[in-house]
Amino acid sequence: MAQVQKQNLEQATALANTQANVVASERKVAIAEFEAKAAIEKAKGDAESKTINAEADAKVLETVGAAEGKKIKAVGEAEADVIKLKIASVEAGNYAAIEVSKNLASSKVPIVPHIMAGSGDGKGGTLVDVLLANLIAKDIKNPSEAPATTATK
Repeated sequence: MAQVQKQNLEQATALANTQANVVASERKVAIAEFEAKAAIEKAKGDAESKTINAEADAKVLETVGAAEGKKIKAVGEAEADVIKLKIASVEAGNYAAIEVSKNLASSKVPIVPHIMAGSGDGKGGTLVDVLLANLIAKDIKNPSEAPATTATK
């Protein structure tokens, strides 16, 4: 009986010694669960915040785009009205001629050649006339590269 009592006492002592560890472990598990729940709630909050910001950014882009569209439309309509008034004041054919002339002038494309090769009889130029015209044109474009002529006696 003393032996049984001694075993019971040792078991109770061992149980009492491990009870502190069991309680500490249970507290760690509970703390870990709370931390996990807190992390989940934070992630949900972050996701909701990002969604709200993205929706706000989309609304800003939509508003700016609509305003730009209205601006472009207003400018286009104003330009069209001005063109209509110009056409009404000088007639369509004359307006077209004026616009073509303006565009040709601003394009810097020569309408009349700088050098014309031909003979005096109005029949056109010979091959020699064309070659001479090309040489003259090169001299006009690059006067520094023109061949030096020296008179020799």
